[in-house]
Amino acid sequence: MTEIDKRSERMIRSCILESARDIPYLWIVDPIGGTANFIHSIPGFTVSIAWVYQGKLVLGVIYDLLAEMNCFGQSEARGRIAMAIQFQSQQ
Repeated sequence: MTEIDKRSERMIRSCILESARDIPYLWIVDPIGGTANFIHSIPGFTVSIAWVYQGKLVLGVIYDLLAEMNCFGQSEARGRIAMAIQFQSQQ
């Protein structure tokens, strides 16, 4: 794990705690998937965030900074997709 991974994880954690501290879910975060690509400015790196509740994946979002359509989400509860996209857009 590089220093940029650690800083990204701290920033994401801070945003989650400020924006969604009352949501009783397990948060799974990959702060920079494809760190080597990121370090060398090669496309193919993403930020992945998932919410898990009672052992079941509720929402997963992959944010690709360089893609034309940069936020992809999957959810069991459709209303949470808009929340995730809005959460990412505020960054």
